[in-house]
Amino acid sequence: MLLYSKGNPEADLSAKDLKEGLHSALDKLGNRRKVLVIGPDITRFYCNTWTCAC
Repeated sequence: MLLYSKGNPEADLSAKDLKEGLHSALDKLGNRRKVLVIGPDITRFYCNTWTCAC
């Protein structure tokens, strides 16, 4: 199930883009009382995926 899609392999997504994508995906899942976000490991540090887990 695809919850969000934006950009292409060469696109640079901003922190705002990541935040909007996360919120969009969570909205599609419906109301939740609790959500567990597991941040990426150190191998993903330089691709800024950690910004949406903070």
